[in-house]
This record gives sequence, C-alpha cells and structure tokens, in this order.
Amino acid sequence: MDFFYDKKVLFSLIFVLGLAFTRNPGLRMQHLEKTYVYHWISGKFGQFVNYRHVQFLGLENNRIIGGHHANIKDYPFMAYLAKTAAADWGNFRGGAIIVSSHWALTAAHCMLYISNYEIEDGRAFVRGNTSFWKWSYIEHIIVKSIVHELYDKDTADYDIALLKVDSAFDGKYEKPIRFVDSDYEYAAGSEVTALGWGATDANDEKETDELNYVDLYVIGHGVCYDQYRDYDTQITNRMVCALAPGKDACAYDSGGPLIQNGFLIGIVSWGPNTCAHPTRPGVYTKVSYFSSWIKKTMKYH
Repeated sequence: MDFFYDKKVLFSLIFVLGLAFTRNPGLRMQHLEKTYVYHWISGKFGQFVNYRHVQFLGLENNRIIGGHHANIKDYPFMAYLAKTAAADWGNFRGGAIIVSSHWALTAAHCMLYISNYEIEDGRAFVRGNTSFWKWSYIEHIIVKSIVHELYDKDTADYDIALLKVDSAFDGKYEKPIRFVDSDYEYAAGSEVTALGWGATDANDEKETDELNYVDLYVIGHGVCYDQYRDYDTQITNRMVCALAPGKDACAYDSGGPLIQNGFLIGIVSWGPNTCAHPTRPGVYTKVSYFSSWIKKTMKYH
C-alpha cells in the first residue's frame, strides 16, 4: 500500500511539473509513464482506453498512420477543433465533421479538453476550409456543445457530440457530408476511409500539418469483440471497427470521420494501446446508431 501511494505521489508531482514548465500544459509528458498518469487521473488501474486524441501522449500535430496526404477540395466536410492558446494558430483539439450549415460532429471525449467556460467565453472553435490546420482556415466560434447524455468516459460508449457554431459553414471548401440512417449495413470486409491530422507513427513524434487519409476495411462486430475481450473497454453496438495491415487512425485523429461511398458512417474514437496493431482494429462511433439523435438535436437546438 505504501509503495502504491508513493508511486501515485511521484506521478502526481511529474504531472504538476509538466503543467508548470510547458507552454501547452499536460500535453508534453511524452513517455513519462503516461499509463500511470492516466490511471491516477481517471481512477482506473486496469488497461486503459487509448483515445485517438491528446491524452497525455505528446503527439501534437501528427497524422494518420500508413496513409496519404489529402486535399480539402476532396473532403470539404473535414474540420477540426481548436481553442485559444499561446501559439498564434491556437491549440489543436481533434477532428470535426461538418454535417449542416451550423453544426459539426465530433467525439464526445474531445470535449473533455474544451471546457464550458471556454465555450461561453468565445475561446473554442471549429475550423475548416483548409488542408493545413495552422493556415488558411475559416474559424467558427462554438456557441453550443451537446455531448450525448449517455456518454461514458470510462467505457468510451456513446462517444459522440454535436457542436453548433455562430457563423455558417459557407467557405469554398466547407460543405456538409450526409450521414447514414439507422438501417445502414456495415458489411465486413468493405472498404472505408478515415481522415485526420493524427500520428503517422506511434513511436514518432515528428510534427506535420497536412490532412491525411487512410483506407481500411470494416471488421465484423463479433471478430472485433473477440479481439478486445481482454480489455476493460468492450465493443458495444454503438461501435464499428476497421483495420488494415500497417494502417490506422491514431492520437489526434479523434473526432474525425470514417466514410464509405461518400457517406459518414463513423467517428474516430479509440483503439489499441499501440496504433496500427496487427490484430486489434481501430474503433469508431457507429453513426447509424445515432442518426435519429443527430437529427433531433439539430432540429430542437
């Protein structure tokens, strides 16, 4: 018990020192026992959810693994979250997907890093119209954040949120994408595409600014469930999985789209502790499950 307590104090101290000596608090701890730090904060000490976002990974501004550069002209629904920070371009907080003139979708866990106070203060944004997140973007102030009422940060279930912005997405390369209905069939083995500014290599922290895409294949629900059977986080009916050899979404891709035949079918959510694992697929929020929730939320808010 004393050993456990001392370790807890040690990593608490590391975390505090990280806040004190970095310009981007909490995000540059890199490989300083990130698992233990996360466990201390969340209160979980089993295997943890590897959100594809800025969860103490130090993977700022990286991109998708095994993918290719993408042009916003081909994906005008692609956007990202940012908030005011020390850097002039702001603090990157994950992907977002334009779904109507004033609404964007993202992962609920992305909103753990943007406070209600920052939204109320006009310091949180959805930005689009660019392939390079630091430059040539059009900025829209977030005026309302609606995280699904059943979202559970410990299980990553119901990992979806809607964001309303103050000005219309009407830039040259800002166009909404259609999302699938509740009866959409996720055919195992069918090709899908994920997009984001996330990590290119789970062990490489070299920065890049350009949007990327990667082609993957849908993994059957039962197969995916079996691959995560030994995880604390389990595969539910609100999740869909995708995998390809040496390819995956990764840190900082969270909130971005999984598309098929021009439709939005998923949102980057979580995955194995090491991105591009040979047998454990990436896990995405299953948009078809939430199609009615998305429509009703946009209509009545």
